[in-house]
Amino acid sequence: MRIQLDIGHPAHVHYFRHFIRLMKESGHEIFVTARDKEMTHILLKKFKINYISRGKGGKGVLGKILYLFKGDYILLKAAKRFRPDLFLSFASPYAAHAAWLSGKPHITLDDTEIARIGQFLYTPFTDSILNPSSYNKLKKEKHIPFKALLN
Repeated sequence: MRIQLDIGHPAHVHYFRHFIRLMKESGHEIFVTARDKEMTHILLKKFKINYISRGKGGKGVLGKILYLFKGDYILLKAAKRFRPDLFLSFASPYAAHAAWLSGKPHITLDDTEIARIGQFLYTPFTDSILNPSSYNKLKKEKHIPFKALLN
């Protein structure tokens, strides 16, 4: 299987690094795109995860709107070269849009109920959304709840 994975935050590196390793060990191909946010690129290099950058993101409303198109373009261009079977992300509208435009499924994880704009941007283009079973607002057809462990 060929999986295109979009990483938008340093925490996502930790969410996905073991998954990436296990999937590669099982013979699957993983292609990573990553936003240049805080320590994201440093962590990817530290864990020897190859990636391409989708830039820093936009500032202000207009900058964010323009970056939405830029991020979509970067992921779609990468997908045309990589030809993934599946897109995977942590609440990435860019991965959702690229998947939809490529005619491929998108699976996302989400850990917040209050990111309404982001959810509005990715939900229509996403096939499955994994989130903690404790969520109250996201009980929809696409959502797959999982039992989250609390420490």
